[in-house]
Amino acid sequence: MISASLRLFGKVQGVFCRKYVRELAGRMGIRGRVCNEKDGSVRIECECEGEKELQEFLRELKDGGKEGLFSGIRINNVEVEKKEEIKKGTFTSFEISY
Repeated sequence: MISASLRLFGKVQGVFCRKYVRELAGRMGIRGRVCNEKDGSVRIECECEGEKELQEFLRELKDGGKEGLFSGIRINNVEVEKKEEIKKGTFTSFEISY
C-alpha cells in the first residue's frame, strides 16, 4: 500500500475541485482526504493499493484538470510532496476536510 501527500496548483479553489477529487478517488477505490490550503492550492492525503493505482490517480488528476471537465477546474501542476509504502492504511473512505 502507498501513502502519498499531493498538492494541486492552478485554478483549484472556488471551482468544486475538492468534490471532483473526492468523486475521482471514490471511483478508483482510493481512500484519504482533500482540503484547501491558504496559498490557493489544494492538498490531498491519499492511500492507494500500489504504485500503479497512484500513478493512474495522478494521471486522471492532470488530465481532468487540463480538460476542465469539472466546473472550470484548471490543474496546472500536481506535486507529490511525500510518498511512502505502508503496511496498513489509516483512512476508511475519502472525505473533504473544511
